[in-house]
Amino acid sequence: MKKIVLILAIVSYALYSKASVGREMPAIKPDSAAISKKVKDLNDKIADLKSQLTKVQNDLPADSAKYQELLSKSLDEQKKSKDYAKDAVGGDVGDANKAAKQAKRAADATDDANDAKKQFDKDKKKIKNLTKDIQKTQNKIDKLSAQPVQ
Repeated sequence: MKKIVLILAIVSYALYSKASVGREMPAIKPDSAAISKKVKDLNDKIADLKSQLTKVQNDLPADSAKYQELLSKSLDEQKKSKDYAKDAVGGDVGDANKAAKQAKRAADATDDANDAKKQFDKDKKKIKNLTKDIQKTQNKIDKLSAQPVQ
């Protein structure tokens, strides 16, 4: 009796599971209003990204010029520091103090040039990332526009 009940339970479960597998869900078609809203939101995002890109591209020449100026200043300060160090070798304590001050100025100028270089590189990377984001967003818009609407 136990075997019959067990076999009957297995067979009924198998029939039930087979019946549910055979059914297919109807395809849900996208709503045109929802797609239009998403496209509008993505277009707004692209406009924002493009404005950010324009701002960074406009800042790039100024950052480049600042970097070049600070690099030149750094090289000049380093050359002066080297000259003061040469004078300090055969000079007195005053010459050594002047050389130390000049070395500090040269180090500060080099730090400023390095900071300007980092800002310039950061802006170049931001331009690359914004361009990539704009392309991704445009691809999303194209994909949404290609969908058949209900």
